[in-house]
Amino acid sequence: MIAEPDDDEPSPQDIAAAERILETEEAFCAAAIARLYGPLPEWLPTPVLPQIRQALAAQRNAGQSPERISETISVARRGRYDVPGSVLDSVDFIKSANYLAHVQWALEQGKARALTELSGRAAAIGQRTVEQRRTYSRKGNEAKRERASQREHEWLAIGRPLRSRLPNMTDNQLAQQIASKTGSKPSTIRAALKKLGLAKKK
Repeated sequence: MIAEPDDDEPSPQDIAAAERILETEEAFCAAAIARLYGPLPEWLPTPVLPQIRQALAAQRNAGQSPERISETISVARRGRYDVPGSVLDSVDFIKSANYLAHVQWALEQGKARALTELSGRAAAIGQRTVEQRRTYSRKGNEAKRERASQREHEWLAIGRPLRSRLPNMTDNQLAQQIASKTGSKPSTIRAALKKLGLAKKK
């Protein structure tokens, strides 16, 4: 018995046609985004790109090319709207133009302001928190390095005369002597002796 074709199963031709449509839409969006914004920043809030694509789809449905969209947005930023006669939904057309123009303006204001405009106050605060943590972390690391440098100078001041007078002293003994005067851990000092030039010569 020959199985009848399943009407719900897409044919290879249908799949290929759908792929071509998606490729065309992707190329259109990429061209329009490049004209309007150039390379989009990595920190662009996650919901914004789908909203940009949705607004561009509305413009494309109105017969706008990427070049024409760029011109429309430029005019919209001056508070004017050139609605083509072919547009069926002028409200949707103006709304999409407004959104694209707002994104363009926001990206020109710098990262902090753009985050506030495009994703709300919470996102901007979150970004500032991240930057503050990075600053605190950097300052903390700098302070740690400074303290380590000070300790090493202290170890050198004590260890160099001892090594000079007692060249056969083991590294463990030298570390113990330095530790008794500085309060540092002998194991930490022992690990630093070679770097400081205080390790026993073989």
